[in-house]
Amino acid sequence: SMREAGRGRIVLISSAAGVRGMPATAPYSAVKGALERWGESMAGEIGPFGIGVTILVTGTYDTEIITDAGTTDVRDLDGPYARHHRTMDKLGRAMMKRAARPPEKFAAGLAKALESPKPFVKTAVGPDARMLLLANRLLPAAGLHQMTRLMMGIPRFGALREKGTADG
Repeated sequence: SMREAGRGRIVLISSAAGVRGMPATAPYSAVKGALERWGESMAGEIGPFGIGVTILVTGTYDTEIITDAGTTDVRDLDGPYARHHRTMDKLGRAMMKRAARPPEKFAAGLAKALESPKPFVKTAVGPDARMLLLANRLLPAAGLHQMTRLMMGIPRFGALREKGTADG
């Protein structure tokens, strides 16, 4: 085991959704965020044994995650969130065509992460992931929320209220 050897590295794969909650993917964002907090906590526990933890925040890579073949969620494209899901699907597919990097680039980033001598590292793999980590450090949460909302085409607060509600 790594403890017996007195060395090793655990690499956890996160994504933009682990850095900030992303619209229309709440369960995925929650799991990736929890994964990041687990890695941070675990690093403190296993570091004294010589075992490090790396969290890789991945950018956009040419995989099937955004396509029907890679989507296993149960999005209701006819329900109240249909507009969100259609927008996310359209933007996601466009981003895959325009900005996706080859999987080999991710593999190179993973290999580099395995070489780190540090007890804890959170690093981006891909230019879009690097930009997100930078924005996350520079912008307040509310600012990043608005930026994400605009980039994802999510309507403004209250825009989908039913007519006749107390505020509408």
